[in-house]
Amino acid sequence: MRKSIVWSVSVSVLVACGGTSEDADAGLDAAHDTGSDTGSDTGSPSGRCPAERPGPTESCEHEGLVCEYGARSCLSFAECVDGNWLVAVPRCPPMPPDGCPSTRAEAQGEACAGAEGSVCDVEGDLLCRCTSCPSPSPICVPVDPPVWACEAPNMEPGCPAAQPRLGTACAPEGQVCDYGCEDGARRVCVDGGWTRSSMPGGCPVSTQQAKRDIEYLDAAAVEALATAVETTRLATYEYTDPARSGRRRLGFILEDQAGSFAVDPEQSQVDLYGYTSMLVAAVQAQSRRIEELERELAAIRDARPPTRRRAR
Repeated sequence: MRKSIVWSVSVSVLVACGGTSEDADAGLDAAHDTGSDTGSDTGSPSGRCPAERPGPTESCEHEGLVCEYGARSCLSFAECVDGNWLVAVPRCPPMPPDGCPSTRAEAQGEACAGAEGSVCDVEGDLLCRCTSCPSPSPICVPVDPPVWACEAPNMEPGCPAAQPRLGTACAPEGQVCDYGCEDGARRVCVDGGWTRSSMPGGCPVSTQQAKRDIEYLDAAAVEALATAVETTRLATYEYTDPARSGRRRLGFILEDQAGSFAVDPEQSQVDLYGYTSMLVAAVQAQSRRIEELERELAAIRDARPPTRRRAR
């Protein structure tokens, strides 16, 4: 038997547990308001996915096809394995005791004390999580009380604002959309339906095994990058996104840095890995300049005649 996909949530597999789809639905409805099985604002299921979540005894044709159903905060899954649907439903995270916020702008960064771990769907399938670690990368700095940390909509042309459910209809063929740097966060349009990508998305991969055509920079190239950093135009600004507005921020504008390694044009965002590497180049170039100045100063000191003491 082909090995089934590993889902990243705690699930109760209906076949293994001897339950029925009706039993699972009842449990979900009692614990979490999932809404309709097909969700909202993510397109209808593709022609290969059933419009309604299939039962565990129903047959399927497209081996390996994975379909998602329900609210994003409590998705259920169906995978075609050996000609039959393998159906699973998650143990849903808790709902906040005071209900979900209505908008990202209302929620983002606001306290949600007493609801740690809660997840809410807002504004057409964007997720807000109640967490004490709102910025886990690169290092989590805990906050107390917990606050809402909400997904930002994907602004890339052709991409849904929120991560689409697996198996829902998509176009154009081959469209790639990133929704974070975690494993499985990238979506690709294949045969008219959204699928997971086997390639990591969002986060840089630094191991040599994942790279080719490696060329180390010489001193002139490092100096050129240092000059690019030194001439970067900095600006203060506010975001147009209401959930991120309210305070001025410091940075640079992508359109001012066309062609820079610090820019990810496909995602219309800063390439932090490239930007940091450019800063390393600036430090290396400055270090060489300082060493050259120190050598010149030492040479000047060595060339000076010894100072004679005046006779009294």
